[in-house]
Amino acid sequence: MAQRRKVRTELTEEQMQEIREVFETFDSDGSGAIDVSEMRYAMNILMPEVKNSLEDIEQIMDKLDSSGNKEIEFSEFLAFMRPKILEQDNSKMVDEQFENFADSCLEHRNAEECNHQPEDCKKVITWLGLKNISEVIQAGCTDLELKEIIRYCSESEDENAQYLTRDQFKSICKYMQLY
Repeated sequence: MAQRRKVRTELTEEQMQEIREVFETFDSDGSGAIDVSEMRYAMNILMPEVKNSLEDIEQIMDKLDSSGNKEIEFSEFLAFMRPKILEQDNSKMVDEQFENFADSCLEHRNAEECNHQPEDCKKVITWLGLKNISEVIQAGCTDLELKEIIRYCSESEDENAQYLTRDQFKSICKYMQLY
């Protein structure tokens, strides 16, 4: 049976060290602060899928720059990075928990019968899997309540909704502030 894990609210020493190393890498002139040009470079490396204009970077800097000196010191950079890293870690934890409780494949009766490659399997959590979660976290939900959760969260008008997808499970966890 899967263990209940706590959502992390603090960075590990290793993560702190990695953030410091990233900060020092982007502080290319070694001044102890990141200026606009260094921040633009950092954002392009950290979030390549987002194309930021100079104006976007300046707005970000204004939000992060609590001292008002148009530069980002390490403490300000850490305040920016911390929630992003924690959310990413906690999102991974929710994915792991989904895998622990996913008890069926949409195309097969149960996970054991599924012959898909892991990346192709459309895993879901059925009522039975949700009941297992309820027992693990000692939620005390009735069978009727669990079936209602599935119906409501599957965004289905069908009273016989049978499962939750990974995205629906993550939405529930986010709504419950589990990450």
